[in-house]
Amino acid sequence: GLTNDGETTLGAYTVINWFPDMTYSGSTDNLVFISKKITSDDWSRTASGSTVNGVDVAARLHTLGNPDTLTPAAFSELKVPLSIKGVLRKGEDLKITDETNLDGEATISLVYL
Repeated sequence: GLTNDGETTLGAYTVINWFPDMTYSGSTDNLVFISKKITSDDWSRTASGSTVNGVDVAARLHTLGNPDTLTPAAFSELKVPLSIKGVLRKGEDLKITDETNLDGEATISLVYL
């Protein structure tokens, strides 16, 4: 969630990546973006993007893959634009009167497949 001191929940946030804006290099193949839940063996094609919001907290893997086999492919560089959106609770629920710093965190890991 989104907090001001690590304990008081002030709202929520999402981390969004929009796959059509990603770029890659190091491969001559026409690669597509694929993803899977970490608990699954099945990769699927992802045409638009991915949102992580803390509600569905299952870890996901995202990578570039072969469009025919939907298996991870080799590449040397991947640029992933991220958008962070925050939402605050209703004003009467916040119980703050002074300027408040907001804090939230997410973990993004690089995994070599």
